[in-house]
Amino acid sequence: MKAGEQIFYLMMALLDENLDIIPGTDVMVDLNAGPGYGKYYRQWKGDCRIVLVRGSIYLSCDENILRVRIKRRQKDDEANYTINTTKFGTANDTRLPYIYPAIYGNGLEITLLAIKHKIEAGKNFNIFRSLALPNQTSTNTGLYDYYLQTYPLPHHFRRLKFPSRDELSQGPKGWGKAQNSTASLPIPSFDTPDTNKTIVSCGFEEGRPGEIKSDSDNCTQPREFPFFAERDHGTACCVSLKLDGKEVMVGISHVKLSNKNKRWKMDRYHRYDHLLKDQYVSRFVAYDPRPPFDIVARSGWWCLGFADENEKGGNTLAGLNTKYRLNLFNETFDCPPIQFPSGFSAYVGDPSKAIISYGVNDCYPRVMVVRKKDIERSLTS
Repeated sequence: MKAGEQIFYLMMALLDENLDIIPGTDVMVDLNAGPGYGKYYRQWKGDCRIVLVRGSIYLSCDENILRVRIKRRQKDDEANYTINTTKFGTANDTRLPYIYPAIYGNGLEITLLAIKHKIEAGKNFNIFRSLALPNQTSTNTGLYDYYLQTYPLPHHFRRLKFPSRDELSQGPKGWGKAQNSTASLPIPSFDTPDTNKTIVSCGFEEGRPGEIKSDSDNCTQPREFPFFAERDHGTACCVSLKLDGKEVMVGISHVKLSNKNKRWKMDRYHRYDHLLKDQYVSRFVAYDPRPPFDIVARSGWWCLGFADENEKGGNTLAGLNTKYRLNLFNETFDCPPIQFPSGFSAYVGDPSKAIISYGVNDCYPRVMVVRKKDIERSLTS
């Protein structure tokens, strides 16, 4: 695509107790056309996650954290709520508070209250919380400390400093230095088809996470690398549950066959050259709920399935696009190659359950309810 042709739109809606959209509560906005920084065509704000911090709503969008207010619109407001498709640069736009114009729908009003740029380099970050440490009370304004998870495995994170609820004009005040857990990684709880697969290469691991750099095509001492590197990418975090009687927080991580890091094509025997790029697998990762948030368990890899055409919810694409399936090691699995669980949260009203929301083949969304007992079983089986 040429610059400017790829645009991130954000859609929001309210859900009822059955996780169905409440009619008349949907809206689509263009976050990149509002206050921010850089040129519009760079699309700085995408892949957003929503999180609640001390009663305020934040959006973590790539390298930005936005403090927003969300409210339902009344019919009387409709005359003043017009579609606006104006595209403009954001470098000098500092209007706050700023109500995002609707691109589609008019059920919600999303107002930007504050923004913090370049919270970290990269994307797919998650914000989680832990009980505040006694020695940090001088800078803490609540019961919990909040952290930005930069990599889920090995675990890398930064402590965030949020304002109090009364400081509505402010975003995050800043962030602490990068930290990481140094505890050894537990072995996966169950084997998967990649367990005994290795990449034989004359390279060395360096650069991007999971990337194998080639140093010679004619070396005499090739090395063996695991098929998937032990450095997962961020997906979703975190839900509290008990594992073997102890409180833990559980997140989801993923790896993929990335066209940027063609690890699987570094095998000197070319055993995996036929595999297609952009195929994802995910797993659960359990952390100690106290700093430095050591990883105490991790599951084997899994994938999430298609939506059945008769599934409740009325998704017009459910039951379609099923011919594109995950295919690894000459085995085709009953799931799409792209299934990205960007949402993982507690189930309101039932502490025994959790919710996973994910995209199917980058084509349509699906929301599923899972029992925490099943998550626990996957981490200990």
